[in-house]
Amino acid sequence: MTLVRVIAFAALVYFGVPSISLRASDIAIIRTNNHQLAVSSSGRIGAYVQGARMSFFSGGPDYLRDGSVILGTSRDNLSWKIYEDSSATPTGTNPYGTLLPLTDITYDTTSSSIYRHAFGLGANHDSTLGFSVDYYAPKANASYYIARFAIFKGLNDPTGTISNLTVAFAADWDIPSLNTPANYGHYDFIKQIVYTRGGFTLPDMNRIGAVAALRDDDIGIAGGMNLQSSVYVDPLGTFQVDSLWNRMDIVNGYDTTGTIEDLTDVIVAARDLVIDGSAHDTFFVSFVVVGLSNSTSSGLESTVASAYYFLCDHIAPTCEACTCGICGDANSSGSINISDAIFIINYVFLGGPAPAKLCLGDINGNVMINISDAVYVLNFIFGGGPPPICSNHWP
Repeated sequence: MTLVRVIAFAALVYFGVPSISLRASDIAIIRTNNHQLAVSSSGRIGAYVQGARMSFFSGGPDYLRDGSVILGTSRDNLSWKIYEDSSATPTGTNPYGTLLPLTDITYDTTSSSIYRHAFGLGANHDSTLGFSVDYYAPKANASYYIARFAIFKGLNDPTGTISNLTVAFAADWDIPSLNTPANYGHYDFIKQIVYTRGGFTLPDMNRIGAVAALRDDDIGIAGGMNLQSSVYVDPLGTFQVDSLWNRMDIVNGYDTTGTIEDLTDVIVAARDLVIDGSAHDTFFVSFVVVGLSNSTSSGLESTVASAYYFLCDHIAPTCEACTCGICGDANSSGSINISDAIFIINYVFLGGPAPAKLCLGDINGNVMINISDAVYVLNFIFGGGPPPICSNHWP
């Protein structure tokens, strides 16, 4: 049995089944040098905590209303924490379960010189699943947080099997905007991001909130979507559970409204996952939560890439997603040659396939793939230029 499970089971026995309402001890306020965010041992962020729903130190309104991880196997077996404490309660027609905080959250600001860290344990509504969650905030002028989950069988039938498990994360953004309704949704399938912008015009369009996902096993995520809150949330004061499940169950890539709406972003990290209760059967996934006050789409891409670098450099350097092949071998042929430059050009300009891992194509180490990487590898091959320097820690 893994250590996180031993701790989780001990917590279950010690604490019993806690109240499903948030307690002050369930929440920590974690921060970078740019803004702060409320996080919970139940896998919830924002949590209606005024001033900590991604609150910028430079002033202005909060970006985030609420958010949480989502776990479930069917429309009748979904658990989340988002929108709890609003007007919504589970009903016969909306039979979601709430996520349970199993322990008080711990917050450590001193052990690491690199990041601030919060940790907690939680479970789904019937304790068939347990999870640990670690939140990381860089001690820098960073605009992202990492929520890293380990998901395993819970105390209820701990050696049994759960099939068809969906693991997702939702964030309800309220990006400041001069327009009403305010927000415009989009996505980036290369870096596995779903995001919301303030609107179509400046300065609104450079205000961005985003969620991204990276699985430790290096399997691509199922996809993501921007859901109109007026359709999927507002009628019940929370998600309409059958509609949410139906969308998550069929998502294959990314979908967006393409219009200005009040949006909730949902990113689906895994679908049809099996957790069988064996000692090492734990699903690891990290969600990146981003808030930018003045940035372009390329700035968002760079921010998420930086978060992935941070994850792989400081948190989980040995996971499959954080290892690369031969740096510069963009087409995964086993060697570096002119075909790698051609592969990058085809990807950048002609819509060709992306490198199997983005770190393979980031040949000059500038946290993006563009024509400069093709030039760099050609100079290395034919002009005696420096060797590829792309990080081995960029998925």
